Amino acid sequence: MFSVLALGLLLACSGSPTVTPPAAPPTPQPTALAPLPELRAASGERWVMDEHTRASMRKLAPLLRGTDQSGPAQADAIDAELNVLVKGCTMTGPAHDQLHVFLGALFPRVDALRSGADAPALAATRDELATLASRYEAAFE
Repeated sequence: MFSVLALGLLLACSGSPTVTPPAAPPTPQPTALAPLPELRAASGERWVMDEHTRASMRKLAPLLRGTDQSGPAQADAIDAELNVLVKGCTMTGPAHDQLHVFLGALFPRVDALRSGADAPALAATRDELATLASRYEAAFE
Protein backbone atom coordinates (compact mmCIF):
# COMPACT_ATOMS: atom_id res chain seq x y z
CA MET A 1 0.00 0.00 0.00
CA PHE A 2 2.84 2.35 0.81
CA SER A 3 4.34 1.98 -2.65
CA VAL A 4 1.01 2.73 -4.34
CA LEU A 5 0.57 5.83 -2.16
CA ALA A 6 4.14 6.98 -2.84
CA LEU A 7 3.70 6.44 -6.55
CA GLY A 8 0.44 8.39 -6.56
CA LEU A 9 2.00 11.25 -4.61
CA LEU A 10 5.04 11.31 -6.94
CA LEU A 11 2.88 11.49 -10.05
CA ALA A 12 0.59 14.12 -8.55
CA CYS A 13 3.50 16.37 -7.58
CA SER A 14 5.48 16.03 -10.75
CA GLY A 15 2.68 16.47 -13.26
CA SER A 16 3.35 14.90 -16.60
CA PRO A 17 6.94 13.98 -17.13
CA THR A 18 8.78 16.24 -19.53
CA VAL A 19 11.47 15.04 -21.84
CA THR A 20 14.01 17.55 -23.01
CA PRO A 21 15.07 16.81 -26.56
CA PRO A 22 18.80 16.64 -27.13
CA ALA A 23 20.31 19.93 -28.19
CA ALA A 24 21.01 20.27 -31.87
CA PRO A 25 24.72 20.22 -32.68
CA PRO A 26 26.10 23.72 -33.06
CA THR A 27 26.27 25.05 -36.59
CA PRO A 28 29.91 25.14 -37.61
CA GLN A 29 31.08 28.69 -37.95
CA PRO A 30 33.70 29.54 -40.54
CA THR A 31 37.12 29.99 -39.07
CA ALA A 32 38.17 33.60 -39.16
CA LEU A 33 40.77 34.09 -41.84
CA ALA A 34 43.84 36.19 -41.29
CA PRO A 35 43.61 39.69 -42.74
CA LEU A 36 44.73 40.09 -46.32
CA PRO A 37 48.43 40.92 -46.47
CA GLU A 38 50.02 43.91 -48.10
CA LEU A 39 52.38 42.66 -50.77
CA ARG A 40 54.44 45.66 -51.86
CA ALA A 41 58.17 45.72 -51.35
CA ALA A 42 59.35 48.16 -48.69
CA SER A 43 60.95 50.26 -51.43
CA GLY A 44 57.62 50.50 -53.25
CA GLU A 45 58.99 48.60 -56.23
CA ARG A 46 57.30 45.51 -57.59
CA TRP A 47 58.63 42.02 -56.92
CA VAL A 48 60.08 40.34 -60.03
CA MET A 49 58.60 36.92 -60.81
CA ASP A 50 59.98 34.27 -63.12
CA GLU A 51 58.19 33.55 -66.40
CA HIS A 52 56.59 30.34 -65.11
CA THR A 53 54.99 32.21 -62.19
CA ARG A 54 53.81 35.03 -64.46
CA ALA A 55 52.21 32.53 -66.86
CA SER A 56 50.46 30.68 -64.02
CA MET A 57 49.21 33.92 -62.50
CA ARG A 58 47.82 35.07 -65.86
CA LYS A 59 45.68 31.91 -65.80
CA LEU A 60 44.93 32.16 -62.09
CA ALA A 61 43.80 35.81 -61.96
CA PRO A 62 40.49 35.29 -63.83
CA LEU A 63 39.77 32.23 -61.68
CA LEU A 64 40.26 34.32 -58.54
CA ARG A 65 37.77 36.87 -59.87
CA GLY A 66 35.29 34.27 -61.13
CA THR A 67 31.71 34.04 -59.96
CA ASP A 68 30.11 31.83 -62.60
CA GLN A 69 30.91 28.50 -60.88
CA SER A 70 29.83 26.99 -57.61
CA GLY A 71 32.27 27.59 -54.76
CA PRO A 72 33.63 24.02 -54.86
CA ALA A 73 34.03 24.07 -58.66
CA GLN A 74 35.83 27.41 -58.50
CA ALA A 75 38.09 26.05 -55.74
CA ASP A 76 38.93 23.00 -57.86
CA ALA A 77 39.84 25.18 -60.85
CA ILE A 78 42.04 27.40 -58.69
CA ASP A 79 43.69 24.38 -57.08
CA ALA A 80 44.48 22.87 -60.46
CA GLU A 81 46.35 26.01 -61.53
CA LEU A 82 48.02 26.37 -58.12
CA ASN A 83 49.38 22.83 -58.54
CA VAL A 84 50.95 23.89 -61.86
CA LEU A 85 52.39 26.99 -60.22
CA VAL A 86 53.88 25.13 -57.26
CA LYS A 87 55.26 22.20 -59.27
CA GLY A 88 57.10 24.46 -61.69
CA CYS A 89 58.40 26.98 -59.18
CA THR A 90 62.11 27.69 -59.42
CA MET A 91 62.14 31.06 -57.68
CA THR A 92 64.37 31.88 -54.72
CA GLY A 93 65.08 34.91 -52.58
CA PRO A 94 62.89 37.72 -51.26
CA ALA A 95 60.48 37.72 -54.23
CA HIS A 96 59.87 34.01 -53.66
CA ASP A 97 59.31 34.66 -49.96
CA GLN A 98 56.77 37.35 -50.82
CA LEU A 99 55.02 34.95 -53.20
CA HIS A 100 54.61 32.63 -50.21
CA VAL A 101 52.94 35.46 -48.28
CA PHE A 102 50.44 35.72 -51.15
CA LEU A 103 49.93 31.96 -51.28
CA GLY A 104 49.58 31.80 -47.50
CA ALA A 105 46.59 34.14 -47.76
CA LEU A 106 45.22 32.39 -50.84
CA PHE A 107 45.10 28.75 -49.72
CA PRO A 108 42.69 29.17 -46.77
CA ARG A 109 40.35 31.25 -48.92
CA VAL A 110 40.29 28.54 -51.57
CA ASP A 111 39.41 26.09 -48.79
CA ALA A 112 36.62 28.47 -47.72
CA LEU A 113 35.21 28.36 -51.27
CA ARG A 114 35.14 24.60 -51.10
CA SER A 115 33.34 24.54 -47.75
CA GLY A 116 29.94 25.21 -49.31
CA ALA A 117 29.33 28.25 -47.15
CA ASP A 118 26.12 30.24 -47.40
CA ALA A 119 25.71 32.89 -50.10
CA PRO A 120 26.92 35.89 -48.02
CA ALA A 121 30.04 34.02 -46.87
CA LEU A 122 30.74 32.85 -50.42
CA ALA A 123 30.40 36.42 -51.71
CA ALA A 124 32.77 37.70 -49.01
CA THR A 125 35.35 35.03 -49.86
CA ARG A 126 35.10 35.85 -53.56
CA ASP A 127 35.59 39.55 -52.78
CA GLU A 128 38.74 38.68 -50.86
CA LEU A 129 40.03 36.52 -53.70
CA ALA A 130 39.49 39.36 -56.17
CA THR A 131 41.30 41.73 -53.79
CA LEU A 132 44.20 39.29 -53.52
CA ALA A 133 44.40 39.12 -57.33
CA SER A 134 44.54 42.91 -57.51
CA ARG A 135 47.17 43.09 -54.78
CA TYR A 136 49.24 40.49 -56.59
CA GLU A 137 49.07 42.47 -59.84
CA ALA A 138 50.09 45.66 -58.04
CA ALA A 139 52.98 44.04 -56.17
CA PHE A 140 54.50 41.60 -58.66
CA GLU A 141 55.79 41.94 -62.21
